[in-house]
Amino acid sequence: GQATAIVRALESAGLEADAVGYVNAHGTGTRSNDSTESAAIRSALGAAADRIPVSSCKSSFGHTLGASGVLETAVTLLALERGLAPPNFNLRHPDPECPVRLVGREAEPIERGVALKNSFGFGGGNAVLVLAAAGDGPRWLAPEAMV
Repeated sequence: GQATAIVRALESAGLEADAVGYVNAHGTGTRSNDSTESAAIRSALGAAADRIPVSSCKSSFGHTLGASGVLETAVTLLALERGLAPPNFNLRHPDPECPVRLVGREAEPIERGVALKNSFGFGGGNAVLVLAAAGDGPRWLAPEAMV
C-alpha cells in the first residue's frame, strides 16, 4: 500500500525517514483519502512525522487528474529550491484523523533538503518520488516505488 511505497522509495534512495524535510502529499481533501494517506505517512516515517511539514498542491489548484503527478513534482522541486513548504490554503480545522504535521495557510521552512512526493491513483497504484536539494539545486534521488 501507500506506506510500503514510501518505505521502498526511501530504501531505494538509501535514506532513512530522519532525512526527510517535507512531504508533498497526494492530498485530495477527502476524509477517507487524507486519513488513509496520513496514516501511511505516519506508519512509514514514524516519529519523524511529528516534525515534517506536509502539504498538498491540490489546495491551490484542485485535482488535475493525469497531470497531477508531474505538476506537483515541479512544485515540490521549487519548494526544495526555495526552502519553503507550500501552504494548505483552505486548511481551517485539521482533521484529528490525520496524524501528521500539516502546513497551515502560510508557507513554512523546510529544514532538511529531502522531500517525498506522493502520487496515489485509483485502484491502488502508488508512486513515491524521493527528491533532494543538491548544491546546485534539487535533484532526483530514486526511481518511483511502485506497489
